[in-house]
Amino acid sequence: MIGKPKSIRSWLVYGLALVSFTAFTCIGWFAYLISAHEAEEVFDARLATSARVLAALASHSQFQAHLGTPLVVELPAELDGRDEDTGFAGGHPYESKLAFQVWSESGLLLARSKQSPHAQLGPNTPGFHNPEIEGQRWHTFVLVSDGLRIHAAERADIRDEISSEISTAVMVPLALGGLILVVLVNLIARHAVQPLSDLAIRIAARKAQDLEPFDVPIAPRELRPVTQELNLLLRRVRESMGREQRFLDAAAHELRTPLTAVQLHLENALTSTAPSERQVSLENARAACRRTVQLAEQLLAYSRVTATGFESRAPLDLAVTLDSVIEMMEPIFQQRGQSIQRVIQGPLMIEAVRFKIEQLIQNLLANASAHGNQNSSIAVEAFSKKNFAALIIDNEGPCLPEEELTKVFIPHYRASGTRAEGNGLGLAIVQEIVGQHGGTVYLENKTNPMGIRVVVRLPLLTPG
Repeated sequence: MIGKPKSIRSWLVYGLALVSFTAFTCIGWFAYLISAHEAEEVFDARLATSARVLAALASHSQFQAHLGTPLVVELPAELDGRDEDTGFAGGHPYESKLAFQVWSESGLLLARSKQSPHAQLGPNTPGFHNPEIEGQRWHTFVLVSDGLRIHAAERADIRDEISSEISTAVMVPLALGGLILVVLVNLIARHAVQPLSDLAIRIAARKAQDLEPFDVPIAPRELRPVTQELNLLLRRVRESMGREQRFLDAAAHELRTPLTAVQLHLENALTSTAPSERQVSLENARAACRRTVQLAEQLLAYSRVTATGFESRAPLDLAVTLDSVIEMMEPIFQQRGQSIQRVIQGPLMIEAVRFKIEQLIQNLLANASAHGNQNSSIAVEAFSKKNFAALIIDNEGPCLPEEELTKVFIPHYRASGTRAEGNGLGLAIVQEIVGQHGGTVYLENKTNPMGIRVVVRLPLLTPG
């Protein structure tokens, strides 16, 4: 089952929350470790210093006077029952968790603090130790000096408490900061993606026939490519619909004339009493039907070549295809007494839709024959130049006015003074096919002999 896709804002906020949580946890953990390590070093140094102070005082005669009974150092009575977090002029409640012992080399206890356990605070080995005495863990430093062993110690729960407070002091601000950061990012992301939501609302409110471009003057930089491509898409749709509408209008106009002629000729044939007049009307009706069929075929061909996206392209040898189409159209040339002079330098590999290239060549040759003189020559040349294949077709016949050399590519346009019958779609189909294949096509007048030259250029297939 496919879940509901998350919004950009959700991805941003959740992603930032996860990254922040991971980063802050790592930062807090390392900060805790470093702080705890530094605290350990400070406390160890304090214990060592305390032991050295006691060692310096151990030689005092007051210790020697208590060889039978150890000297006990009392704490101020004010320390009892006070809050451990509050110090005062007489000391600090934490003193109750600190202890020391002074032992002679023979193992006699000379002095101790009142809160010190009766058992020895750790082994006799100099250095730091972590003994457990009477169910309580201690952190002890042992110093051997002048025949005395000094034990300076503190309860382990002091360090545990300090480590806990360090951890809290580090993690709580990070957690609160991370939470505030996520909330702020959520608000910023909500504001940042608001133009996208506004654009979606505007698109949803559009009617199907409204293809005007969207104007988003304050769109953020990341949204501008989306609006630009959307406007380009609307323009292409608008142009496509315009072409289709013009095509339908032109097709209806073009079909109306031959169909009207067929109707009139058939009515004349039905009402005519003379067999000869009836025969002439039927012949005219048949000719009009033939023109109607030809126009319908051209319209279907134009509709077929303008429908892109459903055909597959493949490597195609333009030279072989050109030879094939010329052979197929040979009877048309012979009917008008025309000959084909061809100079084809192959192979000319292009990537194309075969039937469209065949239609292109067929239309060009049919135009050259229909608008050329009878008993004349049609020259066909194909060669490669740089990165394109060139196809040039010349005929012998009347030239066109310069201003009409580009207009003849407009659907249903017929040049002035045209002798041959046609529907004005042949060159429109050619231009559409050439454009779909990334090429160019143009017409030019030629002299000696006079005629029309058509030049088509199509990109050659890149090797590999």
